[in-house]
Amino acid sequence: MTADLIWKYIIIILITVFLQVLIIIPAESAPDNFNKKIDLNLRDVELETAFMMLADLADINLICDKSVKGTITLQLKDVSFKDALTMIVGSFDLDYSTAYNTIFISTEDKIREKENTAVEKIFTLKYITAENAAELLKKQFEQIEFYELRNGRILMRGSDFAVKRCGKIIKEIDIPLKQVLITARVEEISRNKIKELGVQPDQLTKLNIIKDKNEKIEKLELSWPETLKMLEEKGAATLLANPSLMTVDRKKAKLLIGDQIPVKLERVESDKTVSTIEYIDAGIILEFLPRIINKKQIMLNIQPAVNSIGQTLSEGLPAVNSRKAETTVILEDGQTFAIGGLIKENIVKNKIDIPVISDIPVLGKLFSSEEKSEMHTELMIFITPKIIETKKIVDVNKTNKKEEINKDKQGGFSASKAETIIKKYKNKKESEKTKNNKKEFIDLTEKEIKELLQKQ
Repeated sequence: MTADLIWKYIIIILITVFLQVLIIIPAESAPDNFNKKIDLNLRDVELETAFMMLADLADINLICDKSVKGTITLQLKDVSFKDALTMIVGSFDLDYSTAYNTIFISTEDKIREKENTAVEKIFTLKYITAENAAELLKKQFEQIEFYELRNGRILMRGSDFAVKRCGKIIKEIDIPLKQVLITARVEEISRNKIKELGVQPDQLTKLNIIKDKNEKIEKLELSWPETLKMLEEKGAATLLANPSLMTVDRKKAKLLIGDQIPVKLERVESDKTVSTIEYIDAGIILEFLPRIINKKQIMLNIQPAVNSIGQTLSEGLPAVNSRKAETTVILEDGQTFAIGGLIKENIVKNKIDIPVISDIPVLGKLFSSEEKSEMHTELMIFITPKIIETKKIVDVNKTNKKEEINKDKQGGFSASKAETIIKKYKNKKESEKTKNNKKEFIDLTEKEIKELLQKQ
C-alpha cells in the first residue's frame, strides 16, 4: 500500500469522525460548565451510573431515561465534559438534548421525536399586544407558528422546548410600561410691551442677582414664574394654552392647539381633473418623545412649531408660515425648562384723524395721518415632564372601584353619610324603647341596614 493511499484513508476517517460529531452535538445552547475538564476512571460500571458520576464532576444537571442500559469501562484524564459525553453516547447509539440547563439522555429516535413533537399553547398577554409579541419572537424562533387571538391572547405551535422558551421570554417582556405626564404652558409675550415695562426679553428665563458696592446681595430680579404672572397682569403676556398629556415611555406624542384647515388640491389623471381635500395643521404643534433613563431622570426630545396660513399663491394653494424648533434635553423628574426664540413680526397701521373733517375730499388728508409700528411677539413654551408609575395608576383604579362597590352596598351613600343615617336611626329607636330610665341598645343586621338606606 503506497503512502498516498494511506493518507487518503486517514483523511476519509477523520472526515467521517468529524461529521459524526457534528450530528451528535445538539443545536440547543449548552449548560454551564459544558467545557469543564474532568478526570474519571471506571471499570465495568453501569452506564447510567457512569453518566451520573460524569455530571457530578462537572456540576451539571442530567437525566437518563429507561433506555440507557449497559456497562462501561473508561479512563479519562483532562477531558472536557462535552467531549466525554459525546464519545460515550456515540459508543452506545444514544443521543442527548439540552433544556433549562439540564441534559436529557435517551436513544437517538426518542431525542428526534421529542424535538419534532409539536405542541400548542395559548398565552394571555396583559401589557403588550399579540402582534408585537409575535413580531419579536418570530425573529428568534422561526420554526414556531404564531396565531393572534382575541382579547390579547396568542397561540403558539411548535416543539415543546421552543414553546416553553417563548413562554419564558413572554413572562419577561409582558410587564407594565412606565408613562410620562407632560405639562406644557404656552405663553405669547409682546416684546414691545415688556421693553416698556423695563424687562429685557432675553432675561425672562434667568434669575439675576443684583449686588451693591460691597458685593452684598441687594435684590433678586424676578424668575420666570413670577415674571410671567406680572406680565399677564400688565397685558404684556397671554396664556395661549396649558395642556397636559400622557404617553408611554419611548412613544411619540403629538399635541395640536389650533385648527386643521382643509385645502382643495387638483391634479390631472388620464385627461380628467381629480380633486382631493388635504388638511393643514394651523396653530401650535408640540411633538414629544420621552425616554426614561432612571427613576429620577428623563431624556425628552421636543419639536415645537407654530404654523399659520399666509397669502394664497398663484397656484391657488395657501402659503404656510411656520416657526419651528427642536431640542433634546435631560431633565430631573418634575423639572421645568423653557423654549424661546419663536419670534413673529407684525406691521400695524394706526390711522389718526378728526371725525367728519377728515372725510372731506382732498382737504380731509390734511386732518388725518397714518402711523406704522412693528409689533414683535415671542412664543415661549414651558415644559414639565413627570414619571408616572403604572402600578400607582392601577392602585388608584382599584381603590376607586372598591369605593364604588362599598358605596353601592350602602345604597348609593358615601361611608360617612351612611354612618350618620344609621346612627340617627339607632338613637331614635333607642330613645323610643327607653323604659324606667334604662336605655336599650339597638343592633341592626346587614339586611336591616340596607333596607334603611334604600328608604332614604
